[in-house]
Amino acid sequence: MEHSDMTKGMAFDTSEIVQFDHKNIVVRSIINKPNGNLSVAAIDTGQTMERKSLPFDTYLLVLEGQAKLTIGSEVHIVKHGQSIIIPARLKSILKATIKLKILLSIFKTGNEILS
Repeated sequence: MEHSDMTKGMAFDTSEIVQFDHKNIVVRSIINKPNGNLSVAAIDTGQTMERKSLPFDTYLLVLEGQAKLTIGSEVHIVKHGQSIIIPARLKSILKATIKLKILLSIFKTGNEILS
């Protein structure tokens, strides 16, 4: 699905926005605004996605597959249909244990301290 196929006010299939690419991570932005963003990622089995410590919470929804998510020193297994909030200021590592599609959402309130 091309970004142009995502028309405001029209339904679309979120999991079809990105397709798997062998041994790669594909990320597509749905909404990218100064106060936050919403994106979808397709992550091939075994690939990892690291997130630096951000001053914002991040909402993650598993659309397809399964992942091992390490937040700080805690390990979580997240599966199809499950969500988790990655707290602000904590580093995280997401590893696709099965081909994975996720929805990521970050909303900035303007009250976060950027240090």
